[in-house]
Amino acid sequence: MNKKVRNDGYFYRGKLFLLGMAKYNNGNQYNGMFKNSKRDGKGVMTYHVSDNPSFPSDIGKYTGEWKHNRREGEGSMTYSNGNKFEGTWKNDDTVIGKYSFINGSKYFGPFVHHKFHGFGKLIKSDGTLFEGNFVAGEIKGQGTIKYKTGDIFKGKVDGLEINHFGLIHYADGSIYEGEFMDQKKHGYGTLTTKNGDRYRGIWEDNMK
Repeated sequence: MNKKVRNDGYFYRGKLFLLGMAKYNNGNQYNGMFKNSKRDGKGVMTYHVSDNPSFPSDIGKYTGEWKHNRREGEGSMTYSNGNKFEGTWKNDDTVIGKYSFINGSKYFGPFVHHKFHGFGKLIKSDGTLFEGNFVAGEIKGQGTIKYKTGDIFKGKVDGLEINHFGLIHYADGSIYEGEFMDQKKHGYGTLTTKNGDRYRGIWEDNMK
């Protein structure tokens, strides 16, 4: 942990208790509750430099709960790039909550090592919604994509790219189930129109 260069607050037997302030030699500053000279309770930390070597972009302002000098419990972190996390922390790591991007996109779900991981929901700034599996911050595996056009895709995806087998309900009422490549019907599949007409066969670049 970074060394403190200044402490202000209530001391008992040489240790900081209750409400206080600490400034660190790297420029970071904490204002809040202490127990045995450790950040413990509710407080605000301004990070000018990340305290986490594995997460150098952990810079900004945290407001929330602490335990034994670590962010733990409910809290929010506004990062230097304008993005913001609100939710649950454990051992200085984000666990589950809402992550808002400065461009308007939002993620809701679990995290591992500050990255989206597990079953979550991403709402893009353009209105596209993905609900499904995330791995180490990337969309990967099974999920559902709802486009602002009204089309809904269900199947395997890689970063919102459709290059596998899946099922899509089009806004016009037609349904296609089959293979895709570069977001287009490509390979073997079946298209059923709103009127019940059906085409089953090979597709190439959306053409039958």
